[in-house]
Amino acid sequence: MKLIMVRHGQTDANVSGIVQGHGESSLTLLGRKQAQRIALRLKNEKIDYAYSSDLTRTKETAQEILKFHSFVPLVTTEELREVHAGKHEGRPINKDPKIKENYFNHFHEYKPEGGESFIEAQQRIIGFYNKLIQKHKKKAVLLVGHGGIFGALMLALLKRPLNWEEYDKYRPQNAEISILEIEENKEHTVHLLNDKEHLHEIESHNLAEE
Repeated sequence: MKLIMVRHGQTDANVSGIVQGHGESSLTLLGRKQAQRIALRLKNEKIDYAYSSDLTRTKETAQEILKFHSFVPLVTTEELREVHAGKHEGRPINKDPKIKENYFNHFHEYKPEGGESFIEAQQRIIGFYNKLIQKHKKKAVLLVGHGGIFGALMLALLKRPLNWEEYDKYRPQNAEISILEIEENKEHTVHLLNDKEHLHEIESHNLAEE
């Protein structure tokens, strides 16, 4: 199975430094441009099936991509949602220094009130992934989701340790793309890892405007 993973474009909450988690936030103008660039990048990529988190920011990104793959239906699911940040959702990430402290020092075990731990989120995405590989063998599958949940999946697929440094290395930023060839022997081939070549023109334009 070929796995194409795309993180959603920039959102209003990203710009404001707000913790999103399961909360809603729409794409900014830049985020929409990023989604369009992703769509062009994947225009000629074979896609047999497409799944997205059911949150607005991912659906908007996925719908842009599928304009070039109109025969592919989009399936939305809660299983691709971001790691649930519980009581921290909707709050500025820098308002309470203990938020970062807890995530940095107790990365995989910290569970905010009303939310889920990283390990729980990783188990959720692994369960979803296991269903995909059984259902879509030898097919190309597009997943549009979130930085945290894709970081969790990448650590599992590439057998990396659960610590903040590894997570930060594999967690995608807005509008980045990873493409993996999933092998039955679990020695997966990474064709692209958090790639953003398609965004260079946008980033250069923004820098010029600044």
